[in-house]
Amino acid sequence: MNKEERQNELLQAALNVFIEKGYKASTTIEIARAANISEVTLFRHFKSKEEIFMLSIKPVIEASLDMLKLDPSHENFKASLRVALILRVDYINQHHQVIKLILNEQMLLKEYANVIDVMVKSLQDVLVTYGITQQIERKQRLLMGMFLSFLYHPDVKRERIEEYCDFVLDQLLER
Repeated sequence: MNKEERQNELLQAALNVFIEKGYKASTTIEIARAANISEVTLFRHFKSKEEIFMLSIKPVIEASLDMLKLDPSHENFKASLRVALILRVDYINQHHQVIKLILNEQMLLKEYANVIDVMVKSLQDVLVTYGITQQIERKQRLLMGMFLSFLYHPDVKRERIEEYCDFVLDQLLER
């Protein structure tokens, strides 16, 4: 196993500890134990607990922000937006524990300051890009509500996810 693979393994162990206990209640000793290494070895790979935390959540934050970008040149906007909503819900369902951790520990996220504001602004930009400008704030809140509902009440039943996304899509496209 190379150094990068080992670090990823350590970050996954750390992420599990952070999810279970939160940032403040987690210790580097617990993280090292979860990774089956000594604390000294942990610090050979990382400078601090904060660095471990930031590196462990970084992929989820970055993928989450990237998922808000849509291609406005797509021929069928409604179909494109539908797929994007479903993929977003799937992502939230798959990563709900980490996303809740990120929201709970947002004050630590100097590198990703105001991650919620960035997401809301990105949602607004997507809506405006596609000509959805009427009642923009309500539509932003509708999307955020949908995402939060799946965050705190994940649902893996494809049919229900698609039905809910279709309902939200109809509300978004209502002019």
